Amino acid sequence: MKKLHLLFVLAALSNQLFAQKNVGIGNSSPVTKLDVSGAISLREGAGITVTSPGARGGANDNISLPDISGTTDVASFYHITGFTGTAGAFSIYGITPVTGANGQVITLVNSTGKVMTVVNNNSSTSANSIYTTTGANLVDNAASGTASSITLQYSLTAGGAGNPGWIVTAVQNYIIPVGTLSGTTVGNTSNANTLSTTVDGVTGSTVPIM
Repeated sequence: MKKLHLLFVLAALSNQLFAQKNVGIGNSSPVTKLDVSGAISLREGAGITVTSPGARGGANDNISLPDISGTTDVASFYHITGFTGTAGAFSIYGITPVTGANGQVITLVNSTGKVMTVVNNNSSTSANSIYTTTGANLVDNAASGTASSITLQYSLTAGGAGNPGWIVTAVQNYIIPVGTLSGTTVGNTSNANTLSTTVDGVTGSTVPIM
């Protein structure tokens, strides 16, 4: 009888939690769907090994994310740490998401010291594709001894309605292509990006771009 009573209590608690509009962790009055009072941690997964150079149609088309040690769950943060093949510049074409994971977020840190190219919507399985939003490939500045990072979020409409994939939301230590902006040359002088002519009434030979 006591066991039956406990089951009723657990069922009632489960229904109550399910019916809650917002959930609070560390507070009793959450104002958003998940309201955490305190720090959060996104665990790091095992290092990822890629194929170098990782040609189109190869192993880097649909990279699998390793599970967190001791679990069957993928992480949100990974270092790319090693290679199969030659240890040189490499390209990645696609990443396999968690099944049905609309909104999944991952950050990849290239710790290899070799240049990484993130290829826009190319040869991977359609649902694993990466979209850079500019339509151009992204090349990092990870020369020997440096690192870069890129953050991706999974979208069910990344490449248009009904075309899921990863959208690039942030990069660090990636190359900014030289080009023009409304007739003003964008160049690189002494390792600093500059505007070299009059811009919005400001004249100068070295106006730094932040």
